[in-house]
Amino acid sequence: MRGVDADARRHLFAAARQDATPIWKEELAERATTRLQSAVLVRTAKVAVTARNIQFKSATAGKLSTGTAASTLAAATEFGMSPGSYISTHSPKGKSYLRRAGSAFGPRKQAGKVVFPAVDDAIPRVTSLVIQTCGRSLYDALDGKTN
Repeated sequence: MRGVDADARRHLFAAARQDATPIWKEELAERATTRLQSAVLVRTAKVAVTARNIQFKSATAGKLSTGTAASTLAAATEFGMSPGSYISTHSPKGKSYLRRAGSAFGPRKQAGKVVFPAVDDAIPRVTSLVIQTCGRSLYDALDGKTN
């Protein structure tokens, strides 16, 4: 990749990212069983492609309709939460209080419920796609220069 022009590299990575994002979102959507998981983990999913890495991201940016940052709820949504755990929240008038989590996040699961299982299936698919996309883009760029 070092020998490739910087502008061509930027276009190449953008094309790879554009092709890989739907696969990542599809893998997440297959595993999301609740609306909370869909809102927090699936709708905020992104893929970053660089010369050395392909990064799968979820819940790193974005907000829910309530205004809560997706990153705030990411761990509880992915790994579950004990029903007796306390959550700090605010009343409509703005007063802070504690409430129990209840069944909102489901039981604890150390291996993860959505993102971690999805990564296992997405890695081979996206890696193959990125290699094909990069190869095709480089071939097209070189073919255009020689003709």
